[in-house]
This record gives sequence, C-alpha cells and structure tokens, in this order.
Amino acid sequence: LPYATLSQEERDQLLAEVDSIHARNQMEHSGGGSKKASSNSSDNDEEEEEESLDCIVKGKSTALSTFYRIARNTATQWQPDPAALEVDERYWSLIVNGTHHVCVLSASIDTSEHGYGFPNHRMSPLAKHPWNLKNLCQNPNSILRSMGTIVGVTAPTLHVGMLFSTVCWYRDPHSLPWIEYLHTGASKIWYGVAASQEDKLCAALKKIVPDFVKDSAIWLPSDTAMVPPSELVREGVRVCRVVQDPGQFVVVFPGAFTSSICKGYLISESAFFARPQYFERAVA
Repeated sequence: LPYATLSQEERDQLLAEVDSIHARNQMEHSGGGSKKASSNSSDNDEEEEEESLDCIVKGKSTALSTFYRIARNTATQWQPDPAALEVDERYWSLIVNGTHHVCVLSASIDTSEHGYGFPNHRMSPLAKHPWNLKNLCQNPNSILRSMGTIVGVTAPTLHVGMLFSTVCWYRDPHSLPWIEYLHTGASKIWYGVAASQEDKLCAALKKIVPDFVKDSAIWLPSDTAMVPPSELVREGVRVCRVVQDPGQFVVVFPGAFTSSICKGYLISESAFFARPQYFERAVA
C-alpha cells in the first residue's frame, strides 16, 4: 500500500521496524555483531557489509511504460515541473533532514544487444556520425576498441531516470574518462570534483561519513555516499556544478569524481573511451 494510505499506528510500526534494522546494522558494522565461523567468513562479511551500506540497490526488471508512470506520479507528488535549483534545494533537504522516505527508480540498459540508444542501422543519418556513442566506442584513437564488446565498458549504456534518481559520488575504478549524452526528457544536475582534489575529498568524506571510506585502493565504493556539495566545500574541496539539458554532452575527465541528480523523467546514454595517453595514469 502507498505510505500515504497508512494509519498513524501503521506508520509508527513501520518506522520502528526501520529503526530496529538500522540499529542492528550499525552494531554489526561497529564490531558488536557476532562473526561467522568459516574460512571465508572475512570475505563474506566484508561483501555483506558493503551491500548493506548501498543506498542504490538492484530491483526487478520493469517495463518502460510502467517506469514512466511511476516517474510521472513521483514528480506530481513531490515537485511538478521544478526548476533545477528547486530540485537541488528539495533534494538536499530530504537527504540532510531525513524527515521523509522517498523511493525512486533508475535503470541501466545494455545497448549492444537490442540496439537501444543511438541508431546504428545504415538508413539512419546518424549511423556514422562521429558523436554517435556507438561509433565513439570503436574510434581508432580509443585503445578500448581492441578489447571487443564488453558490457558497460566498450558498449554504451542507456540510463533511464526520474525525479531524484541519483548516482552517488563515484569514480571509475580504472580512472577511465567517459562521456554521457542526454537524449530526451528533463535535465540532469551534475556535481564534479577534479582528480587533483582526491586527497581533500578523501579527508572530507572520512570526517563526514567515515563508515563509507575504505582503507583500500578503491576507497569510495560506488552507490554508497551522497554528501551535499556545501559540506565538501566547507571542508576545502572544490566542487563544480552543471545542469545538462537534452541534446548536450557531459565529458568526465580521467580520475574525476562525479555525482548526479535527475530533475525528472529522462533517458541518457554513456560510453567510456581512452586515448593512448591514458596508459600514463591507468589504474589496474
């Protein structure tokens, strides 16, 4: 049932269950929980911990028409036809204050199997266009083309989002550069931190969300931390912001950290690329 139809007693009961689960997870992550007695318990515990900290989790497959209907209802409920800055304000208010529970969807689709995204059939005038991301993946100047078709790496990925759909702070594990094109729909709000700011960003996140920062080469797991830019700026991190409209590209440089928020229902497409100079800073 929709949350709005629940009685106050049912809402209180649901909130108590969520608080109980959160408290149990916090105790386990702080070392208060029991440990499994098995040879691979350490690896399993670490994997389970990372999964439990995810704020973006995998769900079931959904028809695009159903996705669109949910997106429309979500926008009507929270912020019909919002301006970009209004989305920022409402979004970060929800994140920081935690007074409302908002569940939204996002989707990623492999374009190599079904031909979604940029057209590649010969009759299309865009089939051979250099800015067609399917062609960019096979550009002679990109060293990735020698790897063949790899889902999410050498084949573009289509992204579908709705109001408040989020990509948390993230950097490609191999520091690959990538590009994203917004096909249609609402705008997307991007935040970025340059690779040169990595040490400051790491120090800031250790202070703000210490549980999400790992002592490893990939110190910030994906889908875990969404920290307001204002908090990072307060800690001395330089953060840039851009609003991407339909028909525009956003290019992410090697080693840069990004996060994004959808302003409403939209469809975008992304692809990795790498010039030979990438080997100078490649991360294995």
